[in-house]
Parts: sequence; structure tokens; C-alpha cells
Amino acid sequence: MNIAILYRTHTWNNQTSTIFNDILQSSPAYDTFIAYNSDTCKSIPPHTHTYAYNSDIFIQRKWKTGHRYKDTALMWFRCDVPIVNFLITHPQYDFAWTIDYDVTYDNWSHFFNYTTPQLHNIDFLSTNNLTPETDPQWEWWPYHTTTNMKLFAGYFPLVGFSQRACQLLNILYQIHAGYCEIIVPTLLNHNQLICKNIKEIYPYITRIQHKYINEFY
Repeated sequence: MNIAILYRTHTWNNQTSTIFNDILQSSPAYDTFIAYNSDTCKSIPPHTHTYAYNSDIFIQRKWKTGHRYKDTALMWFRCDVPIVNFLITHPQYDFAWTIDYDVTYDNWSHFFNYTTPQLHNIDFLSTNNLTPETDPQWEWWPYHTTTNMKLFAGYFPLVGFSQRACQLLNILYQIHAGYCEIIVPTLLNHNQLICKNIKEIYPYITRIQHKYINEFY
């Protein structure tokens, strides 16, 4: 199974450099990319694998934009867009992990080695799989064109996509639009693709940190 790792950022500084190098040194068996928003990040260090993206993806792919999508919104509200586009444009990869610029862990090698044998036939992994109707904090779900479906949600600082999932989303995004946390798991579940919580294949997920001080999950 050919797996890519994307370190996704909208900026570059000493902190992001340190975090990226930790991931890179822990993943010698994988192609590890600096995936950066070229609208907001103008300079990155020389690296074998880089992936630049911006809001032009919507035009190139003829995808519906939905609500709030340009510039930094690709880091937050539609962070699924660069991930899906990456796998479509890199068909040699069967699966891709995306790690946000502020996610840290002291044992990434354990994470990759532990999860890789379990990724066959899994299409999407995130750290929750909820129905927004049960949570009043999901105020943004009415913006979706998928509201005639049973809605699911995911948390995106650390997510995994299969090639199969992205090929399907490439087609469906020409019809549907919405926030990444809902549109991805909703469309994939609706089309019977396999979506799981990362803790189902990696029980140590709570050891991963998001924004340095908070438990990831």
C-alpha cells in the first residue's frame, strides 16, 4: 500500500519547521509532503516533496464553492479540498494522511507503523463520527447541500483519505457543497464507503496533541 503523508500549513516559521522535521524523521518509509496554501504561505524550505494549493482548485475541478471558501478558508472551512485534490493528482498513492501544522506527537513512527496494516478497505478516518442534529454547537450544517441526507461529522486536524474516496468526492463536489467537517463523512457514508474513528485502529489517539496544550481527541 502506497501512503503519502501531508503536513498541511498556511504559514512557515521555526515552530512549523520543528514539527515537520519530527514527522519527517519518523516516517522514512513514506513520502512526506509539505502541503501549503500558496495564497498565504509564500516561502517554504527546499524539500523533495512539496504540494502547493490554493482556491483555484474550485475552478479547475468545477466544484461548487459553498459558503466561505477562499484564501485561509482552505485551512479551516474547506480543508478537505487540498486533500482530495492531492490524491486525484497523485494517483500513485492509495491513501494519504493529513496532519495540521499545530498537531504534535512524540511517537509518529508508532502511529504510522501501527495503522498502516489496517488501512486496506478504509476510506476515511477522523477523530469522531457524529450526527450534527444531536449537537446544537454544529451551527453551520444548514449551509450544506447534503441536508436531505443523514448528516455525519468529522474532526480534521488529523485525517486520512483513500484514493477511492477522493475519486468519488471529485464527482460529488460538482453537485454538493458545505463545510469539510460534515460534507466529507456525510457523502462517503451516504455512498456506503467505510468511515471510521481513528481510535478504532489506533487506541493511543489521545496521546496526540493539538495546539500544543490540549489533548487531540
